[in-house]
Amino acid sequence: MLPYGWRERLLQIYKTSKPHMAVVGQVPGLEHYRNIDRHEVLTQPQILSIRVDESLYFANARYLEDRFDVSALESLEEISRQLADAGIGFHL
Repeated sequence: MLPYGWRERLLQIYKTSKPHMAVVGQVPGLEHYRNIDRHEVLTQPQILSIRVDESLYFANARYLEDRFDVSALESLEEISRQLADAGIGFHL
């Protein structure tokens, strides 16, 4: 038998292991971003903005890697290095 509270902890890990993600765009005239499927928003074809609706941690890392493709992560790391070399910050 598991100690008290373990069932709830395991359930929480399960629920957060595959977080909902949405492509978002800017609400016209505001600095707010919303789901493109639910709101009239502005988007740019050369920019993909994604919102992950959960904290990022060990239990959902593999799921996110699979969804975004590891090559995208490698590209982001390279972009970050190039920007850092130019003295420019890159934040996610």
